[in-house]
Parts: sequence; C-alpha cells; structure tokens
Amino acid sequence: PGEERRAGREGVVRVAFTVDREGRVRDAMIVDADSGGFADAALRAVTRWRFEPGRRHGRPVAFRMELPLVFRLNER
Repeated sequence: PGEERRAGREGVVRVAFTVDREGRVRDAMIVDADSGGFADAALRAVTRWRFEPGRRHGRPVAFRMELPLVFRLNER
C-alpha cells in the first residue's frame, strides 16, 4: 500500500478464507496484521484470487485456507 511504502514499512498479514467449489475466494477475513493498511490491501488482493477447487471422490469441494501475505519493500 502506498502509505505504508512511503513510511518505509514492511509487514505480514495472515488471511483466512474459503475456496468454493468453483475456485473463488469466499468469507475472507484477517487473522492477524501488522497494520490496517496492510490488512485492507491483503483483503482486496485475496478476494481476486482463483484456485483449483479441492476434490473429494472426484467431485469439487470447498475448503478452508489460511495464508501469510508478506509485504516487503523492493531493494533497488
């Protein structure tokens, strides 16, 4: 996020969500975040992601995930 970048901050956000049977992200929520700016950006990003749905007995099923999103400044 722009404000965090300008301030020189890096951070980590843990996001939990469900991947539905079509591979779309549903019910995304922040589990933990270093900053609110990072949390907002993480939720916006995750809700755009698409996944291969889980499979059980050959049929697509929804599943729950929790992932860390790491925000780092580029060292250029």
